[in-house]
Amino acid sequence: MKNRLIPVVGWAHAGTAVSYEQLPDSWVAKVPTECRDPKAFGVRLEGDSMESAGRIGFTEGDLLVAMPGEEAYSGCFVIARFANDGVTFRRFESTGDVIRLVPLNERYPVTQHTREEFSWIYPVWGRWSQLWK
Repeated sequence: MKNRLIPVVGWAHAGTAVSYEQLPDSWVAKVPTECRDPKAFGVRLEGDSMESAGRIGFTEGDLLVAMPGEEAYSGCFVIARFANDGVTFRRFESTGDVIRLVPLNERYPVTQHTREEFSWIYPVWGRWSQLWK
């Protein structure tokens, strides 16, 4: 599969992710990906709520590739924007209209929500991790 460049938007800009095309190219960092979603974008992870001693874990600074054109399913990782403007990254669990957002770091609580509490929920295709600092 061929790589293509997608924009990297910060957490502060994630709420307007679907209109990033309107930003001048010189303002937007880009990263290569094989994700097929034409509206895919990247965001940098902030915080430690998804760190884990287990097999899968995410660290601050990881670059997450979001797929606005796909539906989230139970068990996948998502970037979600609450209607009240907060953005979070969690494992997504859904039963009917009930959504549970599960952090991997046990120090953080699992939260429960309804779909109406969100502006959007985008599944995460993958991530880039920086190895050299």
